[in-house]
Amino acid sequence: MESDLLHCLQGHFVISDVEVDVVEEAVDVTFGVANNLSYPVGGAHVMITVTHADRPTPIASWGSQALLTIPGGLLPGESMTTETYMYIEPRVQAMIEDPGQLSVLVEVESIANGDLISVRNGLWVSSWTEGPSGDGCP
Repeated sequence: MESDLLHCLQGHFVISDVEVDVVEEAVDVTFGVANNLSYPVGGAHVMITVTHADRPTPIASWGSQALLTIPGGLLPGESMTTETYMYIEPRVQAMIEDPGQLSVLVEVESIANGDLISVRNGLWVSSWTEGPSGDGCP
């Protein structure tokens, strides 16, 4: 089942050490990823949502391009740190007096194997080949 595969991928392509900062006109997010799958990962599509403690809806939400193609791939057992950002309008930046009031959710939506074939069914990113690749999840 597709939702079981996604849940398994999220459990094996692990996001960690998420940090958020506000720089001039942007929200900057840094996080680590670890490949605990049995095959190389050539790319990952991740969604990032930044919320503010005093606001009812996210202040920023985007699909990060930072991992769409991972140079050299990420072999099983390897990890890396990446950074991504999204521009925010001055009104939103003015809301943020303390970056400590922000929370960040980084979610894996899909990954591509070392040949850049989507592991999940369908085409997730234009630079990938439509899947499923058959690699699955251990």
